[in-house]
Amino acid sequence: MKGFFDSWYGNKIVWVIMAALSAFSVTFYATRLPLLHSFTKTHLINFLASFVLMYVLAMIIAWLSYVFDRLSSPVKKKRYVWARVILFVTVLPFLVLRIVYEIYDSMFGVDLSKTEYVDRDFVVVVFCMFMMQGYYIIRRDEKRIQRLNEDIQEIKLQRHDLEQRIIGVDQVNGRMNKMLDLMKQLMLPVEVRLEDEGEVSVPIHLVSTFYIAKPFAGQKIVHIRLMDGRRGETRDNALSEIMKKYSLLCYKLTRSELVSLLAIESIEKTTEEAYLHLRGEGEEARIIPNGALKELEEAQEQLQQLTQQRG
Repeated sequence: MKGFFDSWYGNKIVWVIMAALSAFSVTFYATRLPLLHSFTKTHLINFLASFVLMYVLAMIIAWLSYVFDRLSSPVKKKRYVWARVILFVTVLPFLVLRIVYEIYDSMFGVDLSKTEYVDRDFVVVVFCMFMMQGYYIIRRDEKRIQRLNEDIQEIKLQRHDLEQRIIGVDQVNGRMNKMLDLMKQLMLPVEVRLEDEGEVSVPIHLVSTFYIAKPFAGQKIVHIRLMDGRRGETRDNALSEIMKKYSLLCYKLTRSELVSLLAIESIEKTTEEAYLHLRGEGEEARIIPNGALKELEEAQEQLQQLTQQRG
């Protein structure tokens, strides 16, 4: 019973309202006088007696509704649906009628079966009983819809949280893939033909710039400048090939020059121009073309983030 009184079925204020409205209807349904002229002592006694009866009825109907609605199994609900109809429509009104008969006969010596009670007042009693049952049915469905909406909102929140987690996982996977690409590019040496040294493999972190000088015999040759000042030629025939290999480590400053992001020492900004300072012997400041400064800083920042995460 504790669960019943703790639930919305056990709301005593609702019982009082139901009992008061029902008792008022039963008491003044058949009066022939205007309502304001019908407040007599007899009416008051009848109202109080009806109120007690309807309050008990409201509590019984609430409890029975609670019991039937708490049936969790759909099979049980189908099995007891006819039992519920018989109980609420026939058995309960019959019991109420017998109780009222006995009360009036024992307390007032009145045989209600010889009066118009069944045709008049008891019709109102049964109508009020049906209205009470209707209230609990409608209220039950409202509660179910409310819980369903809450479940839908909870599912939406869980879905949003899951989507955010998936996005986070995708972002982590993206960063991990970029870090793996960075490690591969750092381990990939540059094949260089250096003056007086011949063909050598140079780690990419020692490279300062790749550039194309004036064409020799109609051919564009990609040259390389190391941070220690040495110069040579690469095997690659185009700057685009180098950019594919070292996409995270090089930036195309001009059409004819790639700079290594690892070789950037600083970027100097003035009111008119922006200058790029590279590490290495004999390096001169380069003017950063208009529109390239933001992209260069973003590429440098991305590389720094990847190297910090790798560390």
